[in-house]
Amino acid sequence: MTKKRIAVLGGGLGAMSAVYGITSKPGWEAEYDITVYQMGWRLGGKGASGRGPNGRVQEHGLHIWLGFYENAFRLMHGMLRELKGTDGVFQSLDEAFQPMRRIGIMGEFDDGWKPWIIEFPKRDGTPGVGETHKHQTVWDIIVLSAEEITAWLWSALSEIGATHVAEVDDHEGFLSRFVHKIEHGAEEAASAVAKGLSGGVLGAITALIRHLPADMGQHHASHHESLLAMLRHLVERLEKAIAEEVRETPALRHAYQIADMVTAVFTAMIGNWSEIDEHGLDIFDDREFQEFLKKHGCADINAEVHRCGPLRDLYNLAFAFENGDPEHPNLAAGVALRGAVAILFCYKDAPSQKMMAGMGDTIFTPFYRLAQQRGVKVKLFHRLEEITWVEDGKGNGGKQVDALRFGIQATLKKGDYDPFVNIKGLDCWPQAPLTDQLNEGEAILKGPNGDGVCGWDGDWKGYDLEDFWTTWKNVDEVTLKRGEDFDLVILAIPPASHQFFAQSLVDASPAWAKMTEDVAAVRTLAAQLWMKPDLAASGWPYGETLVAAYQEPFDTWVDMAHLIPVEDWPAAETPGGINYLCGTMKGELPPRDEVGVTERADAEVEKLANEWLSTASGVLWPAISDGGALKPGQTVVHDDDAGEGHMKGQYWRGNVSPSELYVASHAGTISSRLDADESGFDNLIFAGDWTRNGLNAGCVEASVMSGLRASNAICGSPLLSDMVSYWSGVEKKETLK
Repeated sequence: MTKKRIAVLGGGLGAMSAVYGITSKPGWEAEYDITVYQMGWRLGGKGASGRGPNGRVQEHGLHIWLGFYENAFRLMHGMLRELKGTDGVFQSLDEAFQPMRRIGIMGEFDDGWKPWIIEFPKRDGTPGVGETHKHQTVWDIIVLSAEEITAWLWSALSEIGATHVAEVDDHEGFLSRFVHKIEHGAEEAASAVAKGLSGGVLGAITALIRHLPADMGQHHASHHESLLAMLRHLVERLEKAIAEEVRETPALRHAYQIADMVTAVFTAMIGNWSEIDEHGLDIFDDREFQEFLKKHGCADINAEVHRCGPLRDLYNLAFAFENGDPEHPNLAAGVALRGAVAILFCYKDAPSQKMMAGMGDTIFTPFYRLAQQRGVKVKLFHRLEEITWVEDGKGNGGKQVDALRFGIQATLKKGDYDPFVNIKGLDCWPQAPLTDQLNEGEAILKGPNGDGVCGWDGDWKGYDLEDFWTTWKNVDEVTLKRGEDFDLVILAIPPASHQFFAQSLVDASPAWAKMTEDVAAVRTLAAQLWMKPDLAASGWPYGETLVAAYQEPFDTWVDMAHLIPVEDWPAAETPGGINYLCGTMKGELPPRDEVGVTERADAEVEKLANEWLSTASGVLWPAISDGGALKPGQTVVHDDDAGEGHMKGQYWRGNVSPSELYVASHAGTISSRLDADESGFDNLIFAGDWTRNGLNAGCVEASVMSGLRASNAICGSPLLSDMVSYWSGVEKKETLK
């Protein structure tokens, strides 16, 4: 039997997950021949990382896996188990990831910014291992979230001595109003609620939910009326307590905000439960989440990003701002609901998991090694220039990809390119190509200004072969033909790039054209600082914390000192702490022929970082700041390091190339996404977090889900029913074929 040749365009998570899915099917070797084509010197896409001076990890931004990523962790578990015993890679999930349970949400009060620190409980299980969470219906979501939230609210109110807020006074007629209503539908539930009232309104809410049937079709209208009325009663009490407080506390404000948002969400879910159970949370995706909350009764102060810290945290996580502008938040309500429920209530072990090295080292080195081991070919330095198509000649309007034209960025002196440098026993991707293996290495090293002399482990000034606007010219060209070089194509490069190499295909497919028009992309920025003092000496009193909803443009910060042991610092210069900062960056995609785009973006990020560190560091690191400004001499710096001010010798970047942009989940755009098998071309499959994949958000889990759906569309494996889903409207069937 002749093998089908598959050309995979791109080497990010969607692409490599598709490759993993196909090559995990027993007997795949007899059916398929797979080649991955990737520009530049490394795999990873937006998740690529590189090692720089002193072996330091340099990322595109802050990458943290969330504890609900069941499909992604399951894939990682399988991959590391198969690679066990292979040198240069982590040997298990426990080695590769470290749980993080503390989140800090910032709020701006009259007397300045204050953190609200949340310590999430440890949950049973390891992500990706063993039984998965099975939550399929609206009532599953309500039961799951209500019990967690009511328990947290009671704990928060107890902590600040405000339990009276959630207590019930008989003279208010609370018991008689609601228990009487419930009796019309279920005496057992009414009795439970009456007993639960001894624990206040929160106890009553929990009791009611626990004693109602799982089938919402068996509920009486009074049940839902009573549940929502009790929630509204709680919100009113919290609002009153805030009005009576002489000095508002973060815990009280956030309790009010969360109770109000939860009430609005439950109102929407209960009012649309049968439609959600049939079509998923996607039914809300045409509405922007802030407007969705207001429509269902949430107060403006709790339903607007710039006024509500917990809400801003969700938008920061999804980079949910039009053209990267924090003044224009935009997030589809269905995506927001799905993400919030999964993040808060569906995690195993911890809500987030830090990788124990760079994302490239932790994730894409194993992908590369496993691809090699399974017989998949990876061709680096291949820049996709054009895809062309033809009609299939059958007279039915069918279309097929006919040719793939690549620019060859560099050629090898001999044999295969070895992409890794070994640091502390790990095979790592360097920040730049290993020029000693390339015929054009010396010219690439010298760079556009001719002054590059340091390789990957120094102040790299060479050409950036990943830069969309690089002035480096391809040294050769190759065109692959259908039927000779490939039979199937997996396109795993995001839509922002499609206009530059696939415009004729976009024009020939109205659905594809609508996707590229509607599915927006956002520029992001990132900065990393290697600090002399450790976290405690910097003055942050809460220990390891992921902090969000802080001052723009670097609204998110996390301590990453756990990476110090996998970097390669001289003993006298070993940093005490590492700090990662990230956020969105204003701006649109410039034309292809514009010059210096990336250089200007990087210079802008350096300027913004210096300004931020001169005004905002005092809240996070008060012991090493003078007011709001970071004191001089706190970072590890050499005299000849690049950069100025606080950022001298540190790392920063603006992610502005089309394939680096964050794929947004704006309201009204989700229905324009296409599934893996919906390109409109018989031999072209999509993969990436930009597809309709069941999560529809820019994240690791969505990328993996999309890649596995691409695999399913090609070979029928894995079965869709074997993947974990998140209350989405994707087809309820086994395969896409």
